[in-house]
This record gives sequence, structure tokens and C-alpha cells, in this order.
Amino acid sequence: MIAPRRPGLDRGRDLLFNSRAALHNNSGAMAVEYAAVLYPVVLFLVATLELSTVLLTQGTLHNVTQNAARMISDGGIIGKSNSAATTIIRDYICDSGALTYFSAATCKSSLRVGLMAVTSSTTIPAPIAGGAVNSAAFTVTSTDVASVLLLRTGLQMPDLTIAGLSSFPKLTNGRLFLVSGGISRVNPYAQHYNSGDGSVLSF
Repeated sequence: MIAPRRPGLDRGRDLLFNSRAALHNNSGAMAVEYAAVLYPVVLFLVATLELSTVLLTQGTLHNVTQNAARMISDGGIIGKSNSAATTIIRDYICDSGALTYFSAATCKSSLRVGLMAVTSSTTIPAPIAGGAVNSAAFTVTSTDVASVLLLRTGLQMPDLTIAGLSSFPKLTNGRLFLVSGGISRVNPYAQHYNSGDGSVLSF
């Protein structure tokens, strides 16, 4: 006995069979389209993450540089040589743990520190010259308590996908170089309560 035909059921089976066949025949094209879409999406996500990291690091570097300028104003480097002042400032910034993208050791080996006395007629050297870090901009040349001091910090970022962005200064090796600064003048009373070891006594 032949079972009666059920048009609705037969049509559903035909549609399912045709869909599977079409899917099998188009699998190669779908793979190509998927790869073509996936690459720019992943690149966009990576670039977004790296841009966020750069902006966060730049903001954090600015904050810790301002804090270091306040430390200088409070007498943190009174009586120190230029080399000792460099170490004190670098340790103050890196040991704060604020620059979370860098370990303390990496920060201390990478952070550039400059401190110079400035007046209205002082020519301030550019942080980058000829695609390289300008050492004149990142050298401690004065710890004079009577002077207005310009503190500058610079930090080279690792290789990034977004290194081609022109809004950030970069070196010839293609890496971004973040720069921050702060103005400081030693509190005239600081020399009377500074302990002499780079720390400030509390009363």
C-alpha cells in the first residue's frame, strides 16, 4: 500500500535538502567572507585596546610627574647632587606603582628624567630631535632651591599596532614616546624641615 502524499511535509523536506546542499556548495565562499570580515574587526579591537593603553599611560605619566614636582617643592631633593636627584625622582615615580603597564624595574630603566632651572628667557630643548630622544631635554642640570625648576619625564612605549598615529611623538624606531612635565619651586621653608635624605619630616 502506497502512503498518501503530504504536500506540506514533502515541501519541508525538499526545502531542508536544498538548504543543506546550498550550504555545502557555498561553504568555501562563506569561509572567505568570514576571514575578510574577521581581520579588520580584530585589528580594530586591538587598535582600540592599544589606544586606550596609550591614553591611560599618558594621563598617568602626567599625574605622577605633577606629584614628583610637588615632592620637589616640598624639599625632596634639597642638598642632592644632580645624579642623586635623578635617582630620587625616578624612584618616586616608578615605585608609586601608578604606571601599571610597566613593572617598577622596567619603568626605572626606561623613564627619562630632566630637571632644569628656567626663566622667561630660557630656551627649552625639544624632547625629540632627529627622531631620537634629546638627551639635553632629559638631564638634571639644576637642583637650585632658589630657581623655578622645569621637571620633564619621557617614556618609550613598546611596539604597538597604532604607532603610526601622528598625534603622538614617535622615534625613528616607530615607537611612541610619551612626554610630560611640571613646574616646581622649592618651598622656602622646606629647607628647614627636610630630613636631608630626600624625605620630608612631619611635625
